[in-house]
Amino acid sequence: MARSNYGTPEIALPPGRYRAYGLVPMTGLMLDKWIDVSSENSPGCYGPADIEIATAIPNLLRIEDADGRTVWLREGA
Repeated sequence: MARSNYGTPEIALPPGRYRAYGLVPMTGLMLDKWIDVSSENSPGCYGPADIEIATAIPNLLRIEDADGRTVWLREGA
């Protein structure tokens, strides 16, 4: 079942540490989460559990690298 708050296409990042920002549904609260992508992850996934980046964080707005540079920005954000 498709959910609009998880409508982000696959996001493939090179190995590294990233900070992802999203909005928690029905709360208006900003989610600020660090994720680690390793060379062992499948494309578009992070962490030991190989979690999909595009669906792990609802209403994903942007992703920054460890130096604070934006590496991914949601269209229209």
